[in-house]
Amino acid sequence: MIDISTTAQLLHDISDAGEFELLATDYLRYNYPEIKALIHTGITTTGKTRVAPLDGFMKVPRSDPPLYVMVQHTTINLNSLERKWLDDLEKAYSVSQTIQDQRANFTVYLTSNKIINIGICTAIYLRAKELNIEAIIIENTNITSFLDNDENGQWLRKRYFGVDDEKLSSRRFSKICSESIGRYKLDSFDCDTELFITREIEEKLEKNLKTSSKKIIFLLGESGYGKSSIAFKLLSSFKVKEFSMWLPAEIIKDNYSLQDSLSTWLKTIYPQIEPNSGEKALKHLNDSDKHLFIVVDDINRIDYPTRVLERLIRWTSSKDVGFLNFNLTFIVPLWPSNFRQIKAKIERKDTIDTYFIEEYSLEEAKGALLTGLNKTAHSFSTIEIETMVKKLGFDPFLIGLFVENFNFTQDSVNIRRV
Repeated sequence: MIDISTTAQLLHDISDAGEFELLATDYLRYNYPEIKALIHTGITTTGKTRVAPLDGFMKVPRSDPPLYVMVQHTTINLNSLERKWLDDLEKAYSVSQTIQDQRANFTVYLTSNKIINIGICTAIYLRAKELNIEAIIIENTNITSFLDNDENGQWLRKRYFGVDDEKLSSRRFSKICSESIGRYKLDSFDCDTELFITREIEEKLEKNLKTSSKKIIFLLGESGYGKSSIAFKLLSSFKVKEFSMWLPAEIIKDNYSLQDSLSTWLKTIYPQIEPNSGEKALKHLNDSDKHLFIVVDDINRIDYPTRVLERLIRWTSSKDVGFLNFNLTFIVPLWPSNFRQIKAKIERKDTIDTYFIEEYSLEEAKGALLTGLNKTAHSFSTIEIETMVKKLGFDPFLIGLFVENFNFTQDSVNIRRV
C-alpha cells in the first residue's frame, strides 16, 4: 500500500530548486503532451537554476490562433507564495507584450511543491484574468497524485526520491529489457562478447527483421555453430531504438500464456513490479511505434522442448488475443533435430521464417581464430592460420575449443601440429 503522505512530504521538503524544476517540468511534459517540447529556460546544464524572466517558454506547434506557453516554478514558502506568483504573472504579461500578434493567446503554468489554499488560487486567477492570461496552477497534491498513481509518475518518483515503482511504465519496461540482455550474457556466454566476430548472415538477418512481418524466426544450426551469439548481437543492436529482451525457455515451459510468461520474467528481474506486468507490457507495445524482439533461448537444453515450440506457434497464430497486431517477433536458436519435431505444424504458416546457421566461411573462420588468439596472433603466418581453420573444418565449435586450449597452454609449437 502506497503512503501518499510520504510522497507529499518528500515533495514538500525538496530544498534544491533545480531538482524541483526538473521534476515539475517532467510532470508537465507527461501530463500536457501539447507542451512536450517546452524549452526549459530556467535551468543550466548542471541542473542548477539561473536567473531568467521565465523558467519555460514555447509556442505550441500548429496552434491557430497561436498559443504561447510560459512556465514559472518555485519552492518558496507558503507565506510568500502569493506575492511570488503575482510577480510571475507580471513577468509573463511583460513577455506577452513583446509578441506582435493580436490573435495570440497566452497560458502560464505556475508550479509549487507546497499544498496551497483557496485564497492563493482566487488571487492568482483574478489577476490572470485582468492580464488576459490563462493561469494553470500545479501544486503538491497534483504532483503527488501523479507520482503515486500513474505508471510514468512512479518512474519519476523512483528517479527523484528513490521510492520503488510498482506500475510498469514504458521506461521501466525498457530498462528491464536491457537487464534481461545482461542476464543472457552472463547465463549463456563464458567469453568476452566483445570478441564475437561479425557473421555474413547477421547483416541479412538484421535488415530483414526490421522490415519483416514474421512472428517467429528460427535460427537453425548444430550445437556450437553460433546461433546464440548471433541472437545476442541482434538484441544488443535492436535495443537502441526498439524493445528487445531475452526470455528463457524455462519460463515459457512453466507458463501457459505469453502474458503470464512475461509477467513471471519481469517480476524475476524487478520483484517490485505489479502482478499483471506482462499484459501491461503488451499494452505499451501496442500503444507505441516500437517493435519488441524476444530471444527464446535455450530451448535445446530443457525438458519437453516441443511444449515451448508449440506454445510459441499457438501464441503467434492466435487471433483471439490480437497477437497478429502486435509488433513482436520471437528469435529462436534451435537445433535441426528439435525443428523436425514441429516442422509439419508450421509448413503452411506464413508468420514463420527460418535461417540456417552454417559453419564459418573462410574469412569468418580466420577472423574467429585471430580474434581468439588475440595478442599471440602475430606469431602465426596467414598460411598457418588458413591451414588451421581448414583442418578444423571451419567448425565454430571446434575453433572455439582450439582457441580455448591454446590460450590455456600457450604452446605455439605443438598447436601448429593440429
